[in-house]
Amino acid sequence: MTDSPPPDLNKCLLAKLTDDDARVMLEDTLWPRGPICPHCSTVGAWAINGADTRPGLYKCKSYPCRKQFTITSGTALIGTLVPLNKVINGIRLYIVTDTKITAADMGRVLGTTYRTARLLKRRIKLMKLTESQRARLWSGI
Repeated sequence: MTDSPPPDLNKCLLAKLTDDDARVMLEDTLWPRGPICPHCSTVGAWAINGADTRPGLYKCKSYPCRKQFTITSGTALIGTLVPLNKVINGIRLYIVTDTKITAADMGRVLGTTYRTARLLKRRIKLMKLTESQRARLWSGI
């Protein structure tokens, strides 16, 4: 194997996607009608804003629930320490290569270790995105 990935893989990545941009892109893709609580499936939540809160934190509007959640709650991405911009680019690599990219190549393109790329690839497989969600993530919204 060569040290650099094939040039067409680099073309599918967004040049300067920040973690906040990636979070907003995921929210728009997975929640087109607004935030959905992963605990009770209620559509609608309050955004929790403040100096000490992390971006993208929501609180369910349903009275019996009222739990906090983020875009990764209740998905295969829960608890991941990989930045969301690398997750989005990993999903794009997975889509453009028609699921045939190796973890070593994914790690080289994303700038992560082999182990991180292998675990990320496994989580992407578990996500099972619909075709419309894939198209939205690919287009860059």
